[in-house]
Amino acid sequence: MIKWITTFLFILMPILSFGQMINDFDTELDPSYFGVENSDNADPTLSTSTVTTVSPGFDSPAAIQIEYSAHNSEPWGGYTKLFHYANPFGDDTGSPVEGTWMLAPIAGALGVGPTPGSTEWWSNSEEDVTTRACFFDDHYVFNADGSFQNILGDETWLEPWQGSDPEACGAPVAPHDGSNPATWEYNDASGEVTLTGVGAYLGLPKAVNAGQLPEVDVPESVTYTATMDGDMMTLVIECGEGLFWTFKLVSQAQDTPLSGSWMLAPEAGALQVGPAAGSGEWWSNSEEDVTTRACFFDDHYVLNADGSFQNVQGEETWLEPWQGSDPEACGAPVAPHDGSNPATWEYDAASGEITLTGLGAYLGLPKAVNAGELSSDNPPPVPESVTYAATLEGDAMTLVIECGTGVFWTFKLVPSQTRVAITDSSDDIFYSLLEMRPRDGHGPWDWSGYDSISFSYNNLIAQCDNNGNCGTTGATPAPDRVHLRFNLSDYADIADPMNYTGLGEYYYSFHYILDSEPGWNTVTLPLVRNDDWNGGGFNLTGWAGETGNGELDKHSIGGFHLEFSVSGGGDGDYAFGTIVLDELKLTGSLNQLTNPGFELPDMQDDGMGWGSALGGGHADIVTDPSMAHGGDNYLSIGVTDNWAVYYNEDTVAAQFGETWRFSGYAKKLVGDDVDGAAFKLEGKDAAGTVLGTTGDLFLPITDEWGEHSIEFVMPEGTETVTAVIVVSRWDGVAVEYAFDDMFLMSMGVLDVIPPLAVEDIGAVPATNYNLVTWSDNVGEEGETYNVYASTSPIEDLMDPAVDVVAVGVLEGSQAAVHYLFHPLEDSEVTYYYAVACKDASNNVGPAGTSASSITNTAKGVPTISLTPPTAFAADGDLSEWYDSGIEPFMIGATDNSYGTPNVGTGTVDDDNDLHGTFYVAVDNDYLYIAAEVLDNVVVDDQASGWWTSDVVQVCIGLYDQRGPKHVGMQRGEEPDYKLYFLPDGAHSDNGAGMLAEHGDGNYYHEVFNPDYVLEFRISLDDIMIDDDVRFTPANGMRTPFEPMIHDNDGDGWEGQLVLSATNDDMAHQTCEVWSNTWIGDQATMVSTDEDIVVNEFALHQNYPNPFNPQTTIKFSLPESQLVNLSVYNMLGQQVMTLVDRELPAGYHTAKWYAGDIASGVYIYKLTSGNKSLTQKMLLMK
Repeated sequence: MIKWITTFLFILMPILSFGQMINDFDTELDPSYFGVENSDNADPTLSTSTVTTVSPGFDSPAAIQIEYSAHNSEPWGGYTKLFHYANPFGDDTGSPVEGTWMLAPIAGALGVGPTPGSTEWWSNSEEDVTTRACFFDDHYVFNADGSFQNILGDETWLEPWQGSDPEACGAPVAPHDGSNPATWEYNDASGEVTLTGVGAYLGLPKAVNAGQLPEVDVPESVTYTATMDGDMMTLVIECGEGLFWTFKLVSQAQDTPLSGSWMLAPEAGALQVGPAAGSGEWWSNSEEDVTTRACFFDDHYVLNADGSFQNVQGEETWLEPWQGSDPEACGAPVAPHDGSNPATWEYDAASGEITLTGLGAYLGLPKAVNAGELSSDNPPPVPESVTYAATLEGDAMTLVIECGTGVFWTFKLVPSQTRVAITDSSDDIFYSLLEMRPRDGHGPWDWSGYDSISFSYNNLIAQCDNNGNCGTTGATPAPDRVHLRFNLSDYADIADPMNYTGLGEYYYSFHYILDSEPGWNTVTLPLVRNDDWNGGGFNLTGWAGETGNGELDKHSIGGFHLEFSVSGGGDGDYAFGTIVLDELKLTGSLNQLTNPGFELPDMQDDGMGWGSALGGGHADIVTDPSMAHGGDNYLSIGVTDNWAVYYNEDTVAAQFGETWRFSGYAKKLVGDDVDGAAFKLEGKDAAGTVLGTTGDLFLPITDEWGEHSIEFVMPEGTETVTAVIVVSRWDGVAVEYAFDDMFLMSMGVLDVIPPLAVEDIGAVPATNYNLVTWSDNVGEEGETYNVYASTSPIEDLMDPAVDVVAVGVLEGSQAAVHYLFHPLEDSEVTYYYAVACKDASNNVGPAGTSASSITNTAKGVPTISLTPPTAFAADGDLSEWYDSGIEPFMIGATDNSYGTPNVGTGTVDDDNDLHGTFYVAVDNDYLYIAAEVLDNVVVDDQASGWWTSDVVQVCIGLYDQRGPKHVGMQRGEEPDYKLYFLPDGAHSDNGAGMLAEHGDGNYYHEVFNPDYVLEFRISLDDIMIDDDVRFTPANGMRTPFEPMIHDNDGDGWEGQLVLSATNDDMAHQTCEVWSNTWIGDQATMVSTDEDIVVNEFALHQNYPNPFNPQTTIKFSLPESQLVNLSVYNMLGQQVMTLVDRELPAGYHTAKWYAGDIASGVYIYKLTSGNKSLTQKMLLMK
């Protein structure tokens, strides 16, 4: 369905225009933006990468040459990564939290109430800012090295629990006096700030997560939820349950260009000594020293914004003989030059001098002090302070210190770089050349104006391994051992992309080109997710990055990555080669302008697609490559007390309801700060009559090239669209502007009305499944259908009792299979069905429902037992499992426990070739797994990856799964785990390493050949990763579960057996294809919530709170009644209805999936008859 909109939208978006080159590699890569990381056990001589600029390139002056070598050094593989660093926080370095903060000197800077942000119970007054000045001058210091400090001065505010009655200013009381060491950590995805260290705090020391001091113990750490808004940070902490403190802090950044973290420049001449300032006549470091003295070149000199200084050296720095190291070498830092003493810094902008005060504090070399050089023979005393002359040039700081008389040391420092992303290691060995979008105030790249991307390559030296096997030649050819991956980071689902430094939703493409003959070739691939593994598009692998919407969003690209992935299993070998890359650019432009950059010759004096109209002034095409934004030419328009316009003369077809975007780069050449240039879009009929226009939308153009854009929805009757550049001033001020790289594109017809409800929904029973059917919506094109099932009539798709049967069923299918399963025994089940249509514009219509239910027999399937074998022993003897009465999961080529035999990919001949039996149990302490695999040939060959050997793989979600399955692997409250079992141990495929070693009492693996067995258990505490919630099993939980077996009969990987009917070797990427089973012998959980009182009308606080993007709301009813549960914003506008129907007496739960709803405080209201209850909740993205 179409909704016609006649208003215009004005936006500023960084879409790349006609100059679609992303990187032509014609200039040398900035070394300060690149770094190399190797896996822990890699030999640096075998795990290396060298990037150089070479000439010529592919139809261009230059290109980059990458000599790669990767060492297969870890049990799970290994890697060498070459990162392209970018500053993710604009002009600052590090996290947005980094720096010094104080309470905002305003009323309401701290308050407490029953919900986040509420000051209902108390908040400070404006008068308190003065009467509690000892409190409002406290500093909270987030140092660049991760350390944290409470700097309270002589006095702070004390309360009775701290020994001051009445409360008043007083000397700080331990442990909240800043005397204990502490660290800080900021999670940019969740917005959480965690302080670790007894007594460290923000705002009020008594506010901790468990409650309020002194009612609870002083914790080791405290976590706050932080919201950044310019120079203000708002913190919220829930103390216990239902008590929320809110603190507003303001930044106290020191106004000096020196603030931040610095390192020696990684180049020759970064430190030198001679008879004059800047001289290296007597000695200077070589380029080789950067590597041999890496322990020195990675030292940090931290000039904190609060005036404190730190030498951060890590475990080793460079030591000289006077420090006890002869010959000089890397070693543990030696006091007092080890950063252990407190120190401060001060910068005199007039003299350009920087002074460090504190015993042992230094920049560059510790021996270089003002009185001379420290030495073991005749050392001057270590001074209390050292002064250097500092010169800033761009991002570099040059320091000069005269040591005594006539000896000048010179040090060149550069800002410490922030690593913007780390590609998760898969089971391949790889290194990655990674470029992230610099945060220039505009956010991620917008590539929506193009449908594809391309790069050119010359495979100069085909890949080889250390045994002399190169590509398709050698004694044992090894083609495709190394392949190139071009990866994209999608930031569309990142709440705060400006302050985010991760991978986002991470997409891979796979290119098997490193065996090619030398010569230039070009790869072009569509900017679309199609899960193609052969370079024909992008693949959402699911093993790295964040969980997003499952679609590649071209308008929000956070970075691109070049990754060389080398297969292997940690055997100590390595592979290497050389490739030249060039001309990385967007292709398939959607630009409708024939001459967007004003580059085409004006042979007919018609502007080549452009026309002009002048009230006065001029409009000219100027040739000046040094001035143009792209290419050689640009458009110059200037007026004085008049107007001039430039417009596209081409006939560009448009239609009613279509959204058009006009964008381009502009720069002020002459004039003041008053806006005098505008863009305009006009919709015209066939005769050229203007039917609707945006009018002149004036642009904030500066004296630097900047991008601007507008959007307009075409009015009824539109046949063509015209884009206009306008310059107009009438106040006597002469103005002139430059324009370049213009872009005019259709965004499509804006469809914002959802499709109609689906009709004719029914179901046909078959053996252990129902075939759900419906009629496609008439008038829709390119739509898909989502299918749902429930044991009760479906009124709300968000109801946790509603299952998702299928998602994205294509137009024309009009059917989906709903497999019917039940714990352990066949059982009659009754289901109602609903189907919702999702149109081509992603609008989802109301669900159509089946007129009646359908009853069929569900197949009894094995479950995860709540009663593990009492005599469990990880010894390879499965007799305790045989005797336990636990029903095992069986997977084979001809049948499995679910009646859906599936060879996920490849070939398995029959059950003699491969067959598996799995026993699974859980208790309050451990997860237990045992497997018996019948395999006619057992081969442990991990040369191309662990999955290419005979190996068992298990995926399991430790939570109660209701509603949609996860697209990618999630952590937190609903964690997904991937495990695989090799002869040496049980391993995590989530990046957590080895979970148990063969023979350690928790894991046993024995090969009989044919056949093998394994037994495994793991503590529910030890399996957790990052912020995972510990699993507490309960009878009736439904959990994702997918066992798999890989097969190798001696000639390489052949195939795999899986349990799920929809798993086509995608289980490592998405939980959508995992099977489900239950915990125990029930299909539903029996609630044990003691806080839900079923004999009263009650509405309880949502959990979690704050939340993103899902929360659960519980309520109880004393009797059957009609109820409404709805969500409202703070303006009283209804946002969502969660429940609106009659419900029986008892407790109930509703889940709210906030999706694209904006962050903020929301009210949820439960209404029945003349009774209503409300609560507040906080959505924080």
